[in-house]
Amino acid sequence: LKRYMVARKGDTQKALLMLLATLKWRDEFGVDALSPERVRPNGETGKVFVCGPDLSGQPVLLLRPGRENSKNDHDGNLRHLVYQLERAVTCLDEDGGVGKMTVI
Repeated sequence: LKRYMVARKGDTQKALLMLLATLKWRDEFGVDALSPERVRPNGETGKVFVCGPDLSGQPVLLLRPGRENSKNDHDGNLRHLVYQLERAVTCLDEDGGVGKMTVI
């Protein structure tokens, strides 16, 4: 919730609308249904993966476009990227001072 308030400069109505839009997108996209099995074909080459933490304790999302293996599968690539982003987000610990990730 804090991120939405910051993004909307403290405007609670705008933050609420942004949060509701996010929840709607997550539901329509099927974020909670993503699984390693579902994204495996797009991840076989290691083109995107989570590693880390970096020196400041942040999770690292590493993208290696040279290892692209499914150029004609836009939806599969998007599912794979969202899955990896979700994995990186689970590594965040805002209470412990880690609220961001490093993307390389």
